Amino acid sequence: MVARILSVFLSIALISSCGNDQTKTKDDLAAKLEKKNPTPPTVASVKKEGYKFRDGLYTERPSAEALQTDFPYNLDNKTFKTGRIFVYDYIMTRKSGQVVTCKIVEQKGIPMRKAWTFLPIDQKGEDCILEHQIRVFNEENRMLKFLSNKDYTFVQYRSETAKGPIGGTRLLGMIENEENIFLPNPIGRIFNVLQSAPPLYLKSPKTVGNEYNYRAEVPAKYSDPRWGDWQENEVMNFKYKITDETTIDSPFGNLPCLEIQASGGGLIGQSALTTYFNEEYGFVQMTYKNIDGSTMVMKLTEIRQEDPKQ
Repeated sequence: MVARILSVFLSIALISSCGNDQTKTKDDLAAKLEKKNPTPPTVASVKKEGYKFRDGLYTERPSAEALQTDFPYNLDNKTFKTGRIFVYDYIMTRKSGQVVTCKIVEQKGIPMRKAWTFLPIDQKGEDCILEHQIRVFNEENRMLKFLSNKDYTFVQYRSETAKGPIGGTRLLGMIENEENIFLPNPIGRIFNVLQSAPPLYLKSPKTVGNEYNYRAEVPAKYSDPRWGDWQENEVMNFKYKITDETTIDSPFGNLPCLEIQASGGGLIGQSALTTYFNEEYGFVQMTYKNIDGSTMVMKLTEIRQEDPKQ
């Protein structure tokens, strides 16, 4: 019995020691990243009534009445309304100049995010991703109860081939209010290269000349020998500027848009984004310059409306 008690205390001591070592390692890593990737200068945040300021973004403080609804953070959305599905096509040009698409190659033992290959665009077949969808989540709140932070409009990202949806659907949080609109980049398979590019971000005042910054950590799981191989989470600093008011030719007609240009940099490389935002249709076109020298252009082709599920 004494031996068993001593064994338990020894195990607890070892766990505590490991936890301290891991904390120290994380602190050391954070210090290293801060030194090599200093936070870009930003205008001090201003406390605004009705908003919470977290990680450089403003999220709403819903009223008590709004909190009784299924989607309290969706109520003020003008663009990303509950049940809307934004459908994008895409085309990638590699650094070599080769224009490619993404072919799904499911193989046992290969993580889903890496189970694909580049394919020349003229060889595109039924196993290739045809479109990427951003669906504003319309499930009941019980589907979200395990998420630690619920202060967002939730969007579901998925890709489809000619055969239908493929595995790897992701549920992510986005923000839309009068102060800022923030939408994570498309994700999954070939789109994982975009995780090191500037996210889709528009900050008030929505006028030409407005400049702002954002900082994000790029998880190591999104590294890939096809564009970059990093073993630890890495920090990217992004700078944005609203550069023009222009008109974009689209499937919805000629749309008045704000042009937003952004650049990013960190230990894993340099990236850039030019995007066009319309109040009704959202981000209607994105051109990404990726850390591997490739370019991906995504264009909004359709918006569908999905009925809430019961």
